[in-house]
Amino acid sequence: MPSAIPCQGQMQGSRRYRPVPPRSINHATAHHFQHQHSTVQRPWLANESLNPSGGRERSPVHKQAERGAESFLGLPEGIKRFEILAVLRRVGLEDGWTRGLISHYELLLTYTRESDWAPGGRPVVWLSVEKAAQQLGISPRQVRRNERRMMELGALAFRDSPNHRRFGRRDGEGRIVEAYGLDLSPAAALLPRLARLEQTLVRNRAEWRRLKREIGTARKGIRAAIEWALEHQRVSDEIAETLWQGLQGFAERIRAETPLDGLRQRLAELRAFDARLWRLIGEDRPVDARFGKSRTPITESPGQRFQ
Repeated sequence: MPSAIPCQGQMQGSRRYRPVPPRSINHATAHHFQHQHSTVQRPWLANESLNPSGGRERSPVHKQAERGAESFLGLPEGIKRFEILAVLRRVGLEDGWTRGLISHYELLLTYTRESDWAPGGRPVVWLSVEKAAQQLGISPRQVRRNERRMMELGALAFRDSPNHRRFGRRDGEGRIVEAYGLDLSPAAALLPRLARLEQTLVRNRAEWRRLKREIGTARKGIRAAIEWALEHQRVSDEIAETLWQGLQGFAERIRAETPLDGLRQRLAELRAFDARLWRLIGEDRPVDARFGKSRTPITESPGQRFQ
């Protein structure tokens, strides 16, 4: 008795039942398949690697990161690896880093040793994407985005194995003899630029505080000058009221986010207002009403050690 349901390949009338062609492997499936069967060569997955380098053509950013890794000769004498993290915490937010990226880089640093950063060593981390995601509490996709961004910022390079898996081993003395993963050595070349940025920020912050003090001194001086002019009848009540209103225009509070150029402009406007006031009074400004000069020294930045 013939089967009620024709099997694949049987004929029914003049039509032949053909198997449905499999769907193309998408990005996530290829990544899972490659990790589950990495020992088998699969050339069709070469261009699907989620690792930024390897089978795909590398961008100029990748090549620049690799050049930074190749030029690694160790950290400057007296500098420890966690001082990189300290500098990033001080100035990283001004250089394109986020707090999440800094935390991610801190995790990577903990997987290296001081000997990896010495001349002749190489600080390569073979922590898997999945384990990094678990420890950071983020998704694997975010881990990959963070890694690409840190490469763009000049903090690491990708050191790929032929099958794009991360692994490594150390000898009996703890030195890396073979490693594939994230190469952190470009950070050594990053340190001088971060040090210069830190020195600039130190100078800018000192100038910001100085300008804020001078603005406060200027307001007090103008207020005292108006009161003096009224007391000595050098201006009428109507003119004094106009001066008070003009001074009120400079009463806006200076906030921490006020830019340096904004403070410079406000101080220049106050000085111009002060000059017009004394021309109106008709006398030279008294010595005790002049703008004082800040004597606050600019201390050495910790970043100067990396120069």
